[in-house]
Amino acid sequence: RGYDLKIPFDQYNDNGTINGLYTYHSQMAGTGIGLQLKNKWFIEVEYDGEIVNVTSEFQSSAPEILKKDITINKIFVSSKLDLIDDILLPRYGNLISINYEYSSNLDYSWFELISDWYYTIGDHTFRLKNQYSDFNNLSLPYLFHYSHNRNRTFSFSGDQLFGVNLLLNQFEYRYEYKMDIFFKFLFNDIITRDLNNTERYNHSIGFGIGVTLISPLGPMDLIWS
Repeated sequence: RGYDLKIPFDQYNDNGTINGLYTYHSQMAGTGIGLQLKNKWFIEVEYDGEIVNVTSEFQSSAPEILKKDITINKIFVSSKLDLIDDILLPRYGNLISINYEYSSNLDYSWFELISDWYYTIGDHTFRLKNQYSDFNNLSLPYLFHYSHNRNRTFSFSGDQLFGVNLLLNQFEYRYEYKMDIFFKFLFNDIITRDLNNTERYNHSIGFGIGVTLISPLGPMDLIWS
C-alpha cells in the first residue's frame, strides 16, 4: 500500500488558545501479509517506509515542531475480531481491535486497543466503547492529536485532545422510535496525559443527544452536544 497525505493541525498553549497552525505531510509505501478467517477475524503484518515533513506558513512557529524529511522505517501489526451483526445499524455483538507500530530508527512505538460492544432489548440498544492509545515519542506532534476522530470526540475542542496517552470511554443509548427514526443519548469520558507535562492528566466529560434517520443512502446522524 502507499499514500501521500497532508493533514492540518493546531498547536495550543496551556490556556487552550491556538499557538500555531501546521501541516503534517506523510508519504508512505509498504508491503505486508494478511490473514482472514470466516470474515470475522483479521490479522496483518506489514513493513512501511515513511517520509514526514511538518511545515507552517507562520515565521513565528515553534522550531521544535517543524520537521524536514524525517524517515521512519516501521513495522505495523494489526488484529481485529468483528462479531457485530450490522455495520450500518448495529444491534448486537462486539468488536476488539489491537494495533501496534514500532520504528527502531526513530525509537518510536504506538499501541492502540479498542473494544466496541452492542446489546439490544426490544427497541432499546446500548453501546459501550472503550479506547486506549499510548505513544512514547514526542518528536512527531500530530501523532498525539485525536481530533481527526470526531465521531469519538464530540463536544470537545482541539486543545482537549492533545496528549501522549488517551483513554476514551463512550456510552450510547439508542431508542427505535420508528423503523427509520432513532433517538439517542451519548456520553463521553476522555482522559489524556499532557503533551508538555507528562506528569499531568487532563479529564473531560461530554454529553450529547441525537437522531439517526435511515435514508436510501444509509443512516444519517444529527448530534447536538
